[in-house]
Amino acid sequence: MNQYSVATLNQTPLDWSGNRQRILGAIQEAKKLGSSLLVLPELALSGAGCQNHFRRADVLRQALDSLEKIVPETTGLNLLVNVGFPFGINGKRYNAAAWIYNGRIAFIHCKKRLEKRYYDEELWFDPWVKKPDWTSFCELFGEKIPYGDFSKFHYPDTWTLFLDRLGVNDVFYPPENDSKFVYVHQEIGEPDWEEFQHPVEQVDLRIISSASPFALDKHGRREISLQLFSEQNSCVCLYANLLGCEGTPFIYDGATQIADHGETVQSQRFSYREYEVLSCRRAVTPPIFIADEFDRAVPLALFDYLRKSRSCGYVLSLSGGADSAAVAVLVASMVRYAWSELQPQEFFKRLDFIPELDECRTPEEATAKLLTCVYQRTQNNSDTTRNAAKNLAESLGAAFHEIDIEPLVTEYKNLIAPIYGKPLTWEANDTPLQNIQARARVPAIWLLANLKNALLLNAGNRSEAAVGYTTMDGDTCGALAPIGGIDKVSIRRWLRWKETGSEFPVPGLRAVNEQEPTAELRPPSCVQTDENDLMPYPILWRLEQLIIRDGLSLKDAAKWLLETDAEFTENGVQCWVERFYRLWTRNQWKRKRYAMSFHVDDETVPQSDSDNYPNFCMIES
Repeated sequence: MNQYSVATLNQTPLDWSGNRQRILGAIQEAKKLGSSLLVLPELALSGAGCQNHFRRADVLRQALDSLEKIVPETTGLNLLVNVGFPFGINGKRYNAAAWIYNGRIAFIHCKKRLEKRYYDEELWFDPWVKKPDWTSFCELFGEKIPYGDFSKFHYPDTWTLFLDRLGVNDVFYPPENDSKFVYVHQEIGEPDWEEFQHPVEQVDLRIISSASPFALDKHGRREISLQLFSEQNSCVCLYANLLGCEGTPFIYDGATQIADHGETVQSQRFSYREYEVLSCRRAVTPPIFIADEFDRAVPLALFDYLRKSRSCGYVLSLSGGADSAAVAVLVASMVRYAWSELQPQEFFKRLDFIPELDECRTPEEATAKLLTCVYQRTQNNSDTTRNAAKNLAESLGAAFHEIDIEPLVTEYKNLIAPIYGKPLTWEANDTPLQNIQARARVPAIWLLANLKNALLLNAGNRSEAAVGYTTMDGDTCGALAPIGGIDKVSIRRWLRWKETGSEFPVPGLRAVNEQEPTAELRPPSCVQTDENDLMPYPILWRLEQLIIRDGLSLKDAAKWLLETDAEFTENGVQCWVERFYRLWTRNQWKRKRYAMSFHVDDETVPQSDSDNYPNFCMIES
């Protein structure tokens, strides 16, 4: 049997030189492994996150220029390379893959089924439409090259001669039942895994080049589908995917897999390396289970966002509560995972624009350079949260500072009270007095981030953003919201696990995990908690699923909750449902202004214009 390989790449949109060097590195690695075929991810040459740049003629031209520089690098390698790129021809734009062998392009395969789940590819690409002869020809790099639908290679169809003319038939090993040619199916993009299980007329090798975003528990479904298909069809499946964060909300887990008649090998997921090549001769990488997928995904995204934006660290307003604690732990985990995998020398090289790191000898010292935490107290803050914040920062190795913003809050109130014409009291002005504290924290923390050339992190979660339990231009401020794509229930569960059960446990989380979540914006005598202000977080999470994801009416959602828990009262459930829907619809404007968050599961709150709701909705009776 010939040696097949798949590769994962950590690419940056429009980084033509860098992307090309990583592709060439993967090609050389595959050759060292003795491979005869290398499959690279979808849109590997340009990066998948180019979005509207795919519509630009100069981008399509640069893609061809970069491809032209790669082709001769394959001369003499006897390695067939499949590389994804955006292909512009005759006024059309295709999501395509070039098959390259010994310094020549054999053909260019164009994607037929465009994606709509995570992004609408039809905004940028044209689908390949079946033609009577399946293919067209173009003049490219001094040769007449076929392009079109090469999803199935069948012998003795005449267009297999395109392979014969380059002498690449020997790349595909002849199966026992056919001495002439192997039956190959190629797909660009993530398949529908339910349809994927349908039997195929005849297949020996199934190739999938993908740019599929990470979502919790998604990898497990993919792994099982590939394994079963290869076993049931007695074939080999090759799956390639991208790695890391390209600057969009999406994270790529770098999952590559080879399933050979039911036997599988996988690459390391969430790697901090620039590329990794997997061959069927390599040992199986220990799997990452769903319990720590979140713990791996977001730190990798933070590392890529940091280095690709060339920011010198992160700044965080650390309150001592669950959300800001989660963000601090994720940044510290970023340092520890990267330091452990890359080792110090490569770690410093990847972040060479931050010279202060060169003097660090431990990951804790590097964390102190990359994460600055500030506790901003008012008279409504307690020693409990102050100590929790301080102890957590110290246990992580982060830089920690305290400032008193009560004089600023008092000054704002004194400035506005004469204009308002009335004294400001908690009885009459509860929400404005809470909001001014949150907003008073912003100027100083932004100033610190600017001075450090660092990114300010927003500590908001998806549950609170969904219903607007945030202060605009207050706690919503920040360049990036690392936990904005995950619900509060999952965050609290992860924090408890992180305290003792992860690869890098954080004992300093104990004081955080023992508290009930509170904004601490009212006087201590009010005993403010988030769930008293809103509703129990598990109920909020479930209503988001029932009403927004599943589209149930308020009446049916209330009925579902009542049937789920006998302790619920009809009046209590009705109050929760109405409050959720009222807050969801009236706070759409807040969701649209929220900082970018990472997509970590398929229940992420939509922000697109197609998901608009009226700002004022009557509650159904």
